[in-house]
Formats: sequence, structure tokens, C-alpha cells
Amino acid sequence: MLRRKKNIAPERILVFRIGSLGDILIAMPSFWRLRQAYPESELILLSGTSPDNAKMISATAILPKSGLFDGYLTYPDAASPAEAAKMLLEVYK
Repeated sequence: MLRRKKNIAPERILVFRIGSLGDILIAMPSFWRLRQAYPESELILLSGTSPDNAKMISATAILPKSGLFDGYLTYPDAASPAEAAKMLLEVYK
């Protein structure tokens, strides 16, 4: 079992979410647990978007506007290698 030192928290945490509305709802307790465990860390949600699918609900549309995530990053579901590389550079900023 890995143990972390109680006084050391990561500066930034990237949460990668795949799936749709039901997956977000099921993951909500885990998202809140992360926020409670690391209140000083920057929590960022990375999730896919589907511009061609108007019925798809984005994570930012249903998640609470304050307190849970500090930022959101999105990528197109059918990202090209160049788009994926650009997204990775954004993550490492």
C-alpha cells in the first residue's frame, strides 16, 4: 500500500474523465473526495467533447460551478495527433 506524507499535497491534479452523463454522475463522490483530500491543490478536469453531437452534455454544463474543479480542459473525441500534442502541452503548463 502506498502512503503519502500528510503534509505534502500535489500542486495540480488532472482528473481524466471519459464517458457521458451517467459516468459523470457516478464519479461525483470521487471528485468531491479528491477536493476534500487536497483542498489546496488545483483540480482540473480533462474531458472529451463532441461538436458533431448536439445531444452530448458537457461536463462543465452539469458540474457545480464553484468549489469542485478549478479549471476544465477539453479535447475533441476524434482528435488528430497534432491536436492531441497541443492538448498535452496545455496540460503541462
